[in-house]
Amino acid sequence: MCVTKCLFTKMPNGKKTKTLSLCEKLQLIEEYEVKKISARELAVLYGVGKTQVYDTLKNKTKIKAELMSGTSGQRKRLYYAPVYEDVNKTMWEWFRKRHEKGLPVSGPMLQAHALKVAQELGHHRFKASNGWLDSFKARHKIVCSMNGKEVRILEKDVIVIIEEPPKQTLLDFTAGYSEDNIFVAFETSLCYKALSASSDCSDRVGVLLCMSMNGTLFKPMVVGKFARPKVFGKLDVLSLPVHWRSSAHACMTNFLLEEWLSLFNESMAAEEREVVLFLNVQSCHSNSTFTNVKVAQSPEAMDTGILQYFKGLYRKSLLQTILMKSSCEVEKDNSVKVEASEVGELCSSISLLDAVSWISRAVSNIPPKLVRRSLVASGFAPQDGVVVPIDDAESSLRADIYDLCQRLSVDPEEVLSFEDECPQVPLLIKEEPIEPMQEEEQLHLRTFSEALKAVNDLEKFAAHSNSPQLLSLLQDAKEVLSQSCLDG
Repeated sequence: MCVTKCLFTKMPNGKKTKTLSLCEKLQLIEEYEVKKISARELAVLYGVGKTQVYDTLKNKTKIKAELMSGTSGQRKRLYYAPVYEDVNKTMWEWFRKRHEKGLPVSGPMLQAHALKVAQELGHHRFKASNGWLDSFKARHKIVCSMNGKEVRILEKDVIVIIEEPPKQTLLDFTAGYSEDNIFVAFETSLCYKALSASSDCSDRVGVLLCMSMNGTLFKPMVVGKFARPKVFGKLDVLSLPVHWRSSAHACMTNFLLEEWLSLFNESMAAEEREVVLFLNVQSCHSNSTFTNVKVAQSPEAMDTGILQYFKGLYRKSLLQTILMKSSCEVEKDNSVKVEASEVGELCSSISLLDAVSWISRAVSNIPPKLVRRSLVASGFAPQDGVVVPIDDAESSLRADIYDLCQRLSVDPEEVLSFEDECPQVPLLIKEEPIEPMQEEEQLHLRTFSEALKAVNDLEKFAAHSNSPQLLSLLQDAKEVLSQSCLDG
C-alpha cells in the first residue's frame, strides 16, 4: 500500500483543496472498478471534489501506465506529451519564414493555416481553437501587439508584429443592447441514436439553438432528411416542440436559415423588440436585412460549453431510456447491469419522435447562469469582475451520466467527449423535402376507445407502483382521449 502526503492548494475563499497523489488515484480507480463504488461516494471517501474524481477516472489508463513506467507514486500530476506535435512544428517553421520576410501575421491567419496543415497531415479532428492559439504563442514566446508596434522579447531574440482584433470589437456590435436583447445562434449536428464515436452515427439531425445572454431560449429548429418521417404518422409537424424542417443531408441550408431568421424576426417584431443576433453557423450564411434583428456573423468559432451541456442533457435522456427499455429490473443500489451488446440494440430502437422530445427538453433545461457565463467569457459583454463558478447543474449532469454509464457498461468519457461532426456538403439554395417510402406499420391501438382502455390499465399500474406523478400525467392523457372520443 502506498503512503503519500496529500497536496493542498489554497482557494480564493480560504478553503484548502486536496489533490491526490498518483498512488492514491490508483487506489481510487481500483475501488471504482472492483468494489463498484459510485463517483459521488468516492468523492466523500477521499475528501475531494467530484471533478477530481471524474478527471481521475477519465485518465485511469494514463495513470496506470505512468506508475508502471516507474514514476513516483507521490507525484501529483500526469506528464502530457505535446498533442499534434507535427502540426505545431510545421506551423512554427511557417511562422518563422513569414516573419523573416516581414510578412504580416495575425491570430486568425495562424488558426486558418493550422487547420489546413492538420488536414494535410491527416488530423481531421484537429480544431484550431483559441486555446490552441494561446498555447502556440506561449510555447514560442510570441506576444500580440494590439497597437501595431514591434514587441521585442529579451529572453529570445524574436520580434513579432501581430495585429489581432481584440474582443472589444464584439462590444461594438452589442453597444446599446441590454443582455436580454443580445442573442447567439449555434448550429450543430446530433447523432440521435449514438452514445459515442464507436456507435452507428448514420442517423443524424441538424439542430439550430438560439438564446439570449440572460438565458431566454428561442424555439429550436431541427432538420431531418424527410419532411414527414413515418414515425410522425398523421401528427401535424406544427404541433411539435421544435421547428421541424428537412433537407437532403439533414443539415442547415441557405434557404432554411433565411426561413428561420424570418421566424425569429417576426417573433421579435411581435414583442416590439430590437435585438442583435450573432450567427455561429458554418454550413451556410445570410446577407438579408431584417426590421427588428441586426444579424452579425460570429467573428470567431465559439467553444462556450453550451453545446456540450446541451448534448450531455440529450444523452442523459438517451441513457435513461436505454436503461428503462432493458429487460433488467432497475434498482436504486446500482447493482443491476446491462450488457454492452444489448446497449447497441436498444440505441437502434430510438425514434425521431424521441429525439425531438429530448432535444426540446434539453434546450429548456440549459441553465441561464451557464449561458451568461459562457457568453461573457467569449467577449459578448464586458467582464463585471465577478467570476461565476461552475454551476452545480454541470457537476450534477456529469455525475448522472457517470452513474448511468456504470450501469450500462459504457465508458462515460466516450459519451461526454463525443462530438457529432456536421457532414461536409455543398451549400444549397433550396431543397424540396424528400418524402420517405410509406410502409404499412402494425398498430396495436387503432381507435381512441382502444387507447382509452390502455390508459386505464396504465392508471392501475401507476397506482399499484405508488407513482403519483405518472398517475397525474395519465389522468391528463385520459381526459384528452375522452374528449377525442366524444368529438368522434
